[in-house]
Parts: sequence; C-alpha cells; structure tokens
Amino acid sequence: MAARGRPVGTVTAVTTAVLLTAASIAEARSISAFSAPLWSPGPTIVVPTPPPPNPTPTVAPPPTPQPRRYAQASALPSIGVRGGDHPDYGRLVFDWTTEVPYRVERDGERVRVRFDRPVRLALAGVAGDPPRNVLTVRQTGERPGMVEVSVTPGSRLRDLRVGTKIVLDVLDPLPGTAVAAAAATPADAEAAPEPVEPGAADIEAADPAP
Repeated sequence: MAARGRPVGTVTAVTTAVLLTAASIAEARSISAFSAPLWSPGPTIVVPTPPPPNPTPTVAPPPTPQPRRYAQASALPSIGVRGGDHPDYGRLVFDWTTEVPYRVERDGERVRVRFDRPVRLALAGVAGDPPRNVLTVRQTGERPGMVEVSVTPGSRLRDLRVGTKIVLDVLDPLPGTAVAAAAATPADAEAAPEPVEPGAADIEAADPAP
C-alpha cells in the first residue's frame, strides 16, 4: 500500500538540496579556514631614537688686549729734577720722596731711566741747561715716569740711590780713548787732570748736590 503524504521524488529532492547546502557551508568554512592569515602581527616595538650628538661648543676668541691707560698728566704726582756740573762728570738728581724701583737702559748715546711709578718730571731747568756730557733731557710720551737722556759719545754712566733720591752721573770718556782725544783741545790735553771718581761722602750724602 502506498505511503500517504509527499511523493517519494519530492522527499528525495529536498534531502539532496539539504545535503548540498550543508556541503557548501562546510566547504566554505574549510576555504575560509585556509584563506585566513597564517600569522598575526605581534605587539608594536618602538625603538627609541638616540638624541643627536652635542654640538661642539663655540669658544669665544680671547679679548683683544687694550693699551694700558694712565691717568692724565695733570693728575700725576710731580717730582723735581736737578742738574749740575763737576770737573769730569755731569749729574742728574731725581728728587723722589719715597723709595721707587727704577732701572737704567742704554742704547748707544740714548739712555732711558724707567721709574716703576707714573709721575710728572719737572725737567724745565735741566732741559734748558743740561749738565756736563748731557745733550738733551726729555720725558717720553710712551709711559709716564720714563725719562730719555741723550749723552755725548763715549761717555760713561753711573747710577745710585741716595736715600729716596735717584742719581745719574754721566762721566767723561776714559782718557786715552779716541773719543776723549777727539773731544779735547790742545790746551785741554796739556792741562786736563786725571779724572777722579766722586768720593764716598759725595755719593752717600743725604741730599746729593747736583
């Protein structure tokens, strides 16, 4: 006896469609599984960038040395300068009232006396009437406290300190030298005595006579 309900052909078609649908879903899942990426990106690693190297420090050039500035001449202390003639030498006396270092330099007939203190030198008297063997006396503008003395060729120098005063003697050339012979007249050659060095009393006097 035939079964009641749907025909056999219809049931078979439906079953086949269900099976095909299930197979399609399974295949789709399988393909999706294979097409999925085989790796996933890991956490992002940030590599710190090293700071730039320190720039080379700029070294400022050293300051240009400025010429030494001295006080105005009118503001400097003043000392007197005396001169005098002796039988065989001329004398300059610098009347310092305090002890001041000094030095004497000679270059040919040019003599420089450098005092270690700026000062005005009262040279009017000796500049107008220089002592024996001294041609000119002047204070240079190079440095306050330096005096330049022009002396006769062949003359000799002697400097000394008497208390706080500075003494510069300009002695005649030694007898018998060509300079002394050229400077002497026939009368001088006959009458000229042997030069005598100033004695200790003259050198060590508290107020040396010019």
